[in-house]
Amino acid sequence: RGLGERGVDRRLVAERPHVAAVAGRFVVHLRRSALQRVDAIHRRGQHPIVDVDQFCADCREALAEDQPRLAVRELLDRALADPRAVSDALPPSEGRPNVLYHAPDLTVMHVVWAPGMNLYPHDHLMWAAIGIYGGQEDNAFYRRSGPGKRFLDETGGRRLVTGDVLLLGDDTIHAVTNPLGRLTGAIHVYGGDF
Repeated sequence: RGLGERGVDRRLVAERPHVAAVAGRFVVHLRRSALQRVDAIHRRGQHPIVDVDQFCADCREALAEDQPRLAVRELLDRALADPRAVSDALPPSEGRPNVLYHAPDLTVMHVVWAPGMNLYPHDHLMWAAIGIYGGQEDNAFYRRSGPGKRFLDETGGRRLVTGDVLLLGDDTIHAVTNPLGRLTGAIHVYGGDF
């Protein structure tokens, strides 16, 4: 499968030239202590680069927290504080999902929605955290019309734009649309084998 020690596809690592010394830039590790480094970099007017491997490792560590989905949300909030840094590490080039990390209890994906893409109503049967680093994702939410029913009733929606993070519960049913004429880039973290 070509996966590295953290489950990261080695082809992706080759496509991300951010892991060595990059002139005038710093690699940012998204741990709780990293916020101070990010602040220092911003004060100097420099642009950090997100370390995707470390982000996946931090998501693994978040599973040990009392509320793992909230800990993952905090990681996404911090990463998306600088959407350009995420885009530099995960440039959206074509509409497709790409697995960054996969294990029985955690899946981290780089998802790029094609312009005008529509995804039918679905559930994940696990919690999820979605962070948008570029573009827009419109979510419509549904519930079953009754126990054992095949029909869905729409219950609302939420528009996600650059910098937004959305938590989905284990039983959430939603449909997704990219209403834009350009790509939308996101990081999706799932609390299980997606």
